[in-house]
Amino acid sequence: KRFIDSTHYFPKDNHNFLKHWINGTYPDGWANKPVTWVSIEDARVYCSSRTPVARIPNEWEWQYAAQGTDGRTYPWGNIWDDGKVPIPDKSRTMRPPDDVDAHPQGASIFGVEDLTGNVYQWTNEFVDDHTRAAILRGGNYYQPQGSMWYEPQSYKLSQHTKYLLMAPSLDRSAGIGFRCVVDSPIKPPAPCNSSVCGERLTPPGIVDLSTEGIIDWAHWGLTTPASLDRKVGGGGKIVASSEGAYSSQYNNNPNGFSWSDGTPDKSVTDTTTGLYVSGNGKGFKIIVPAETTEQVLRLYVGVWRSQATLTASLTGSTDTYKDSSLSDNDGTLNAEYVIRFKASSSNQSLVVMFLQSDDGQGNVTLQSATLSNS
Repeated sequence: KRFIDSTHYFPKDNHNFLKHWINGTYPDGWANKPVTWVSIEDARVYCSSRTPVARIPNEWEWQYAAQGTDGRTYPWGNIWDDGKVPIPDKSRTMRPPDDVDAHPQGASIFGVEDLTGNVYQWTNEFVDDHTRAAILRGGNYYQPQGSMWYEPQSYKLSQHTKYLLMAPSLDRSAGIGFRCVVDSPIKPPAPCNSSVCGERLTPPGIVDLSTEGIIDWAHWGLTTPASLDRKVGGGGKIVASSEGAYSSQYNNNPNGFSWSDGTPDKSVTDTTTGLYVSGNGKGFKIIVPAETTEQVLRLYVGVWRSQATLTASLTGSTDTYKDSSLSDNDGTLNAEYVIRFKASSSNQSLVVMFLQSDDGQGNVTLQSATLSNS
């Protein structure tokens, strides 16, 4: 609606465009439902208008977001569960789709919701000398009975629907929607030939924890020293504690942090808060359970008029990453540590120590951490 109002977009071939809208707006109760009655061309225009610029996902990108790397049958696992998708509509009159966040238990390993069983989603278009076709993913809740022409369902991640394209006016449907994707600006970590590897980077001006923390994220010190915000559904994998002294809260960090899927604070924009600890040998300890597939912990820390040493190791392993280069005797210097780790067996954990390593009057700081797949 905001896109239509701001751009006045109206396709040349406008038949069936937003067919269900009334007087230029969506029906009551539709604010959180998928947008339907749009062609693949309409969807592309909308995605490209966003900031940052987005696009329709390629089919393989949709597949990865839904399936990850473990070959699961459905976004949530290998066992079908009626409760994780919309109830099929087998009537003659098609009811509205479910809200996009109505089935959080059906999310993929990356936390992506509404992938299966609500409305089909546009992905790639293919063209040959005679035809145009698009690949639709995700299945559809409308399943009319007694119809031989209606396409079969594609709930499984090994299935898709091929949709012949004729013209935007004919391609639009109440059962087809779309999602937009944005190319990630995150720099890939350097190759790792050990069970634990790390590198120190300069943090960006604003870190979107929701985008970066696919598995989990945490932010400390939003309002008090005891404040802890986490990713909803992240499982609380990232655990931190102060070492050797009580931590204090501060609110003038050089870079900010934002999120949109948190608890207890659902959405925060550009907070410059964090925690600090003072004293030689004092600081913070972070523990994360390790998996037998490689994961990436991004840790956002800093020093103020001090020097710090970071060490990261896996329990039961001699492999260690260590960095003592973070130092500033006159002011503030922040860092983003990218730590890649992989367990050789179950029940191993990544342990990170970030401690002040001088006798000055400064301190070391901790703001946030994110956890994602490699």
